[in-house]
Amino acid sequence: MESVIYEPSTSNQIERWWKELHERLEKYFKKQLNSLLDKRQYDPHNKIHRSILAYIMVPIIQKHIDEFVSILNAHRIQEQKESKVPCGVPNHIYNFPECYGLQECGVQVEHSALKRVAKVSGVLGAENDYMNCHTREKCQ
Repeated sequence: MESVIYEPSTSNQIERWWKELHERLEKYFKKQLNSLLDKRQYDPHNKIHRSILAYIMVPIIQKHIDEFVSILNAHRIQEQKESKVPCGVPNHIYNFPECYGLQECGVQVEHSALKRVAKVSGVLGAENDYMNCHTREKCQ
C-alpha cells in the first residue's frame, strides 16, 4: 500500500480544513497583532516586547491549534468515489487501522534512545516559555 496518495484537491477535504484554519486562527491572531502595532502598543524590534508577546501568545495559539486538530481528527470523512482514502473518523482509523484494511506502521522507540537523543540535542535544557531569564523576571 502506498503511504502517499496523489489525487486532485477537489477530492481532498483537507483543502477545506486549511481554509477553516486560516479563517478561525490565522486571520484572528493577525488582526490582534496588527491592532497592537497600529496602536503602537507593540514594537517588533524591541526584544522585550517580542519575548512578552511570545510568553503570552504561544500557549494561547497552541491551545487553539490543539482544539482545531482535535475537531479535525474527530470529524467523519465521507466516502469518496474512486478514492483510496478510507472513510470514517480519523482518530478511529488511526487507533484501529485493521478495521479499515490498513496496518499499523509505527516503529517502537526505546525510552533510552529518546533520552540519548534529548541529551545530544540539548532539548531538555530548553525553556518551555520562549522567554529569556531577564524578561521573565520583569514579567513576574
